[in-house]
Amino acid sequence: MLLPCEESVRFILPAVKRGIVRVLHEKFHLKQAEIANLLKISQPSVSHFLKGIRGTALDVLSIDPEIKEAVETFSSDLVNKNLSDLEIYQGICSICSLIRQKGYVPGVSPNYDITSSKTWDKVLLECEKVAQRTETKLVAD
Repeated sequence: MLLPCEESVRFILPAVKRGIVRVLHEKFHLKQAEIANLLKISQPSVSHFLKGIRGTALDVLSIDPEIKEAVETFSSDLVNKNLSDLEIYQGICSICSLIRQKGYVPGVSPNYDITSSKTWDKVLLECEKVAQRTETKLVAD
């Protein structure tokens, strides 16, 4: 049995990233290197998402109009706003949560919503720590 967050990491997260990459590439006409920079992933990962090598467990752009809108809105925010690492983590987590809530992941209760649990505060605290370490490292470089 996989925990809901394990399901997310294994199936939902790659699908969400693939959807975001596709929107950034197709709608905003960003180059792979630009997408990699925005999402803080490697350019080969972007290439794999675009080729359908990664993130094909769900097609987040076609399974549900609300999910598609969430992915497109987040992608637009990535392009048009200077999102912090924490805001990027929160945006992706909210899309994953929406997918779980709508029941698109077999074996995971649609009622499990990390964003409404007390655990969410702990998750955000850890995300903030990671974001601060990343920003500190970037400033030092």
